[in-house]
Amino acid sequence: MTDSLRDDPYYENPYPEEESSYSTHIVPRRFYVFLEVFMAMLLNFLIFLGFRYLIPLLPASDYRGLIIFSAQLISIIISTVLALIFIHFVFYKSNMPLKKAEPPLKETSSLFTFKKIGMQILFTFLLLFLVYIPLDFLTYALPGGLEFSRRSLLSNGTWGINAYLNFTQIGPFLLYGILLHLMVGVREELFFRGFLSIRTEKYNNVGSSVVISSIFFALSHFTYIFYSSEIRYDLLPAFVWTIGAFFVSSVSAVFILKTRFIWPIILAHTINNVISSSVLWLNSIQNVDFWNIAKWLYLPLLSISILLTIIFFGEVKAGIKSYFTAFQSYKTELTERKTRYKTILADIIFGILFWAIGMWFI
Repeated sequence: MTDSLRDDPYYENPYPEEESSYSTHIVPRRFYVFLEVFMAMLLNFLIFLGFRYLIPLLPASDYRGLIIFSAQLISIIISTVLALIFIHFVFYKSNMPLKKAEPPLKETSSLFTFKKIGMQILFTFLLLFLVYIPLDFLTYALPGGLEFSRRSLLSNGTWGINAYLNFTQIGPFLLYGILLHLMVGVREELFFRGFLSIRTEKYNNVGSSVVISSIFFALSHFTYIFYSSEIRYDLLPAFVWTIGAFFVSSVSAVFILKTRFIWPIILAHTINNVISSSVLWLNSIQNVDFWNIAKWLYLPLLSISILLTIIFFGEVKAGIKSYFTAFQSYKTELTERKTRYKTILADIIFGILFWAIGMWFI
């Protein structure tokens, strides 16, 4: 695969001898990404707008929220496919500063491969136990973390999607939670990693792809603070939740750009969300003290995390190296410091811009 920075049609001479000229194309490169992402978000908004007229017709039911979220999932899948088809005929076949790769739709659909299934299962467990579970434990261990999570999820549960957190029976709670979070995993990973990270990397370096998509994902979690009735007390938990979301997103972005596997991050995301919501449910509905939950749930899970780190130390070490190499790409591919700083600033601005628009369209 060629490098978009070095093979950019804007340049007449090989990169990095003409690196200084790259600074004049920082915004255009990201604007192309913006056009692609905005198209997907706008299509999603328009498609789901049709579903909104059907929602009032749904009968009252404890599982009504699942049907509504199914519509949201279908909407994001259709809008992503249509956007990728449009990108293929308008951008992919034109003289754009793109890395050479498979056609957009084919490339994204190939992420859902079942090849090397054993390796994908291993990656699922490593992501779950070394990234998701430790972060969730730290988030909930923070004073006010559990309370903020519950308040924000229920307040933001549009059309009662998160009403299952108030179920009193464990069976319906788990059934609803597993189905819901599997759809959440597919929806978020398809859009943020399978679409946004992959498409951003086609115009920019790996670091830019990771930063832009992770800022968008992290701020979409910070948005929950706006639903809090206790903003003064929830600011710290919301900030910690946002930092954690950025880290999870950046790890997932690096992972998918490196491996081209999406199922491990979907499954790790899904399983962790089920565990996380179970902790909320046990604490608020069953009145189980968090530290009792931690003793019987998180302590065994974190023990497995340590064990996996020891057994698969080589894979863990390689993953950590890949993670930092992604951010190092700012330095290795943009040796001119002034250009590098402008690039990082542009990535932050566009990440925030995507989030500001995405709040209304996805």
